Amino acid sequence: MGISLNAMLLQGGRVAYFEPGGEANNVIVQLDKRHKQKSLEQEILHVSSVPKSDDLDNKIRDVLSEAEIESADADTGRKLVMEVQVRLSELGYNPGSHDGIAGPTTLAAVMAFEFDKGLPQTGIVDREILAVLNAKKDAPSRNEASKALARQGPELVTALQSALTSLGYNTGKADGVIGPLTRMRIRAFERDNKMDVTGRISGRLILKIIKARGKPLLLAKL
Repeated sequence: MGISLNAMLLQGGRVAYFEPGGEANNVIVQLDKRHKQKSLEQEILHVSSVPKSDDLDNKIRDVLSEAEIESADADTGRKLVMEVQVRLSELGYNPGSHDGIAGPTTLAAVMAFEFDKGLPQTGIVDREILAVLNAKKDAPSRNEASKALARQGPELVTALQSALTSLGYNTGKADGVIGPLTRMRIRAFERDNKMDVTGRISGRLILKIIKARGKPLLLAKL
């Protein structure tokens, strides 16, 4: 994400402009020396005092650091999701495209893997699940931040239940819980579509449902 800088530094009758929308290019504008100092302050500064050079440099560094960190976080997150998707594909779980986006198909593929490993079905795509996928850990150790992500699991199940019902496989109330009736409907859908009958949510199941409905599966907020 880009951050524009718009700062000015008064230096011996000159103003250094950091133009908005990109790098600080240090364009130097020669001021008309015929202007009185008072006019200059009213026209250029519009503030009670001018920051010292060191202070301004520090502020610019702080803003750039924050921008770089946010950009790096977003890039790292996308790469992590892609790593999870690639590993899921290698293990036979279909997460869809390796696009770095944790969409319904990828979440469902993670949940299928979690189910097969006897883990809680969260659908969370993070470093913890990647470590388990790579056989470096037996189970993920979730922290507090993961609890907010964990709601994606029930949201996906709710969307799945609604989709199955719309296709004629009535799951009853779309409550975000994979209960006996939902599993029964999943198995019926899998059987009718010549899939392996598992009764569990999976990336392959989501892709089949999307194809059958002709439109994407949207996560439903509980």
